[in-house]
Amino acid sequence: MKIALGIKGNSVNKAHFGMSEKYRIYELEDGMLNFIEERINDNFTQHKHSEVEDIMKILSDCNVWVAKSMGKKSKEVIMNLGYTPLIINSDSIQEAEKEIVKALNHN
Repeated sequence: MKIALGIKGNSVNKAHFGMSEKYRIYELEDGMLNFIEERINDNFTQHKHSEVEDIMKILSDCNVWVAKSMGKKSKEVIMNLGYTPLIINSDSIQEAEKEIVKALNHN
């Protein structure tokens, strides 16, 4: 299972998922979260908000999309496409990683 976490700078993006500067990509294997890579959100660099269709171009291989904030309509679209939105409370990447593992290991 691949997971995408929206970040800005060196912390979890506090704005909507589509406004993330980058996405940290992880794989969840045997209850452990393994970092794979970071992917740039080109719309962020152009000062644009990414819609679900834009994010699909970057994250179509990721099953779970993790954010501090995500619009209701975006969540519905994501779920209808077969992806899982996960809203977390953590600000730091390290705490977010722990929160992701806890949430996904309880499902």
